Amino acid sequence: MVEKITSRAGGNPFFAEELARSVVESLPTPEALTRASNDNLPDTINAVLALRLARLSDKCQQLLGKAAVLGGSFEFQVISEMESQLPNHEDIVLDLLEEALTSGMLTEEGTGTKITYHFWHPLLQNYLYDRLSAARRASQHRRAAEVFRKMYQNNEEKGAATITNHLVKGGADSQIIAQYAELAGNNASVLSSYREAEKYYRIAFDNLGINYPDWQRVSFLLERLGECTRINGEFEEARHYFTQALEIHFNHRNISSVESKQEAQVQAMLLWEIGVTWYSQGETVQCRDYMERASQLLIDADLMTGIVWAKIKLQQSYVLWREGNYNQTKETANTALNMLYEVLDNQEIETKNRSYLSLSKRALEQNSVDVVRIYTLLCNVEASSGHVKEALLYLNKALSIAERYNSQREIAIISCNMGDLYLRTADYSQAQAAFRRSLSIAEIIGDLLLEMFNKLNMGIVDTRTGNLSEAVKEIEEVADLNKKINDQSLVCIIYNYLALAFLEKGNIKSSKEALYLALLNGRKTRMVIYTGLSLVILGYLRLVQSRRSKIEKQIDENCIENKKTLIKAKKTFKHVLELEGIEAETKIESRLGLSEALLQLGDIEGAYIQACQALEEANFFELNWLIARSQHALGNVFAIKKEHYEAIECYESALKFISKSSMRLYHGRILRDYGLFLLRLYRISEIEFHKGREYLNESARIFESSDAELDLEESNHYMTTYCLEAGKNPGNTK
Repeated sequence: MVEKITSRAGGNPFFAEELARSVVESLPTPEALTRASNDNLPDTINAVLALRLARLSDKCQQLLGKAAVLGGSFEFQVISEMESQLPNHEDIVLDLLEEALTSGMLTEEGTGTKITYHFWHPLLQNYLYDRLSAARRASQHRRAAEVFRKMYQNNEEKGAATITNHLVKGGADSQIIAQYAELAGNNASVLSSYREAEKYYRIAFDNLGINYPDWQRVSFLLERLGECTRINGEFEEARHYFTQALEIHFNHRNISSVESKQEAQVQAMLLWEIGVTWYSQGETVQCRDYMERASQLLIDADLMTGIVWAKIKLQQSYVLWREGNYNQTKETANTALNMLYEVLDNQEIETKNRSYLSLSKRALEQNSVDVVRIYTLLCNVEASSGHVKEALLYLNKALSIAERYNSQREIAIISCNMGDLYLRTADYSQAQAAFRRSLSIAEIIGDLLLEMFNKLNMGIVDTRTGNLSEAVKEIEEVADLNKKINDQSLVCIIYNYLALAFLEKGNIKSSKEALYLALLNGRKTRMVIYTGLSLVILGYLRLVQSRRSKIEKQIDENCIENKKTLIKAKKTFKHVLELEGIEAETKIESRLGLSEALLQLGDIEGAYIQACQALEEANFFELNWLIARSQHALGNVFAIKKEHYEAIECYESALKFISKSSMRLYHGRILRDYGLFLLRLYRISEIEFHKGREYLNESARIFESSDAELDLEESNHYMTTYCLEAGKNPGNTK
């Protein structure tokens, strides 16, 4: 309510005060205040505006009343055409506008025929509009619609939204409203403004009705409504529209004028659309079922290639990718790509058919966008396999096509994937920039699912860089947003990373609660790519539980309960390494966790082997942050083996790698373990003692600034245990 009053007041303190007073006086209760629309102006403001307008001639006031129908601003060309029935109308209008300008009722900008006039204040336009009778308002809106139709007669889609709004307010014929609303929806869709497109397609559909004789047109509008609502994250509503469209086609399947093969493709397209909505909610079984139904429909119609087949193959590729079947994903995606290029080669012939059954009209020439989606998927496959350079090549191809066609939604998706690649290579500033760009576009076009992915990724960046409180806040916000669209696959991802953020903070209870939800959902959706990550986090959770027990209860490694926890962690990491279809990053993280568990259990050789394998794989895939963690793990192994030179070399290498990124937590952990190693040396020099103590101090500062409670507790514990004892006599045996 405060924002609405501020907006309407337009910076005028008197108007703001009077608007607020009128609301409070007429609606004394908070509940009533919430319900208030506050559309009517209070008498005090009406009196002020009436007094100012009284200085103008009647004809000038009448002209401004017509201008108020056009909105808060208007062009000379439009208001002049509104008065075209008058002789010498341009001169008359100019004289009246000059009168309004002189009195301060209007301001102007521009030159020549491109002059735009603005009302002195938004409330003046409201007042003038409200003074008109309902019949006169409707008449003026119809007149405005005619003027704009004449202005945009060679480019109707550009002015369709404005024309539609005037036609609706003017109570025009429903078929004319539907005609321009459909054009406005098409134009908004091309511009990736899906919420606006949905608004106009809904106006068109409502004005025609489900029983309109041109059933193909009704079906088309329902399909477009389905696409817009799907992109806006309203999946159940989207399925409802697609199902309605499919039923219309089913009811008209025996009409002789309908070409059977073309009809089969349209029905298959609608089945594909329904399948995509299920995929968007993480329901891959239902998605696969609809893809098979669509395939069978095409086979029965003796159709073995074409745009719909390409779309089906593309969607099947996405399902295979989520299931972790990367080789089959690439094979199916390349089949889809070849089909699409064949379609694009023949697109000039296809676009000559402009009927509502024409696939080119139904898809609004989006075939090239499907090529973008295939390249994006192939990027995801390579990234999941750890091949970041190859992934980047595919993504650059996708971006080149998306920018050529100015497909804002695809550009946003590509930016999000670009951020993911930067995330994998620990270039967090670039990752954050890419996610922000993608988020900005997603918010403009109204793609809720894409908004959520970007916010989640920004939470992951904050987790990696040690901004843990911010990370938890961001990921919890995504969890709340997901309740609106109920994407089951996203539930698993969200709670995986929420569990990880809590774990990094040392909040074991909250981490366990989030991880339980991730594991529960992961088992339902059976997506190895996500459940593998859940199990890795579970393994690390058990390692953290072991560390906490040793600090809080002052127990040693030989404690039976502690050993049980470490053995559970070991089994969990081993299980992850046996899974097929997990990401390369997940496998390396699992090896590092297994190395730590084995080291704590006393299996030094086993810990060494896993750390070496992790380092080899991290180097192969050029994952710098995992190279640093692998060097860190090897440093810990060499420290236990008392191979001091090798330990120092590994710790220094780890610090060198990690210092290039913003990964404060891992930087702090390397410093803590390196410092601890120096303080535990058999013979410690004064230089080594001070260096070790400084490293522990610095790690504590990092953990404190990151809200990493358990890590901070550990650093302080070791400071107390080792620094104080060593400080009594540096050089003594430790």
